[in-house]
Amino acid sequence: KVYAPFPIPDIKLGDAAEIVPQLKDKFDLVIVDLFHEFDPSPLVTNNTFLASIECVVAIDGMILINVFRKKEYLSIVENFFDCAQSWQFGSNNLALFCCKSHAH
Repeated sequence: KVYAPFPIPDIKLGDAAEIVPQLKDKFDLVIVDLFHEFDPSPLVTNNTFLASIECVVAIDGMILINVFRKKEYLSIVENFFDCAQSWQFGSNNLALFCCKSHAH
């Protein structure tokens, strides 16, 4: 989707474990890029957290997840979401997902 010139994206910053479950809106794109030093946050593979993301993704929305060097984490995420595409950029393993219930 193109955001030019409006609407301006609604960016939420803060502790994802606290913010995501409290969100009431639906989002076209959810970016999960959570790290502690060189490891992805355990939230990336947490069923409760992944379910809360599923609740805030719009009907045709996407989830972009970066798991850094832990490519095996993507298979856990695939329990909740359908992988549209995955790729490696430097040391980062990224994947673009859509909700299983929203898949075409």
